[in-house]
Amino acid sequence: MKYKIDISLIFALAGGLLFNYLFWKEELALNLFLLSLFILTIYGFTKGILNHKKILGIAVAHVSAGLLVLIN
Repeated sequence: MKYKIDISLIFALAGGLLFNYLFWKEELALNLFLLSLFILTIYGFTKGILNHKKILGIAVAHVSAGLLVLIN
């Protein structure tokens, strides 16, 4: 049986490892917001999920919540 590797999963894991390496023992504000944007960008381009209205609404809510954490 052959398994197809999902490229967005590889990018998300690599981004998580890079996030851990760059922001070790730092405060969660701008760095977590940037990781959220990175993950949403990966899934938006590779899967095209931002074409669905429900998922786009969830993505906008997620980014706005991250922005509010950054402001706070």
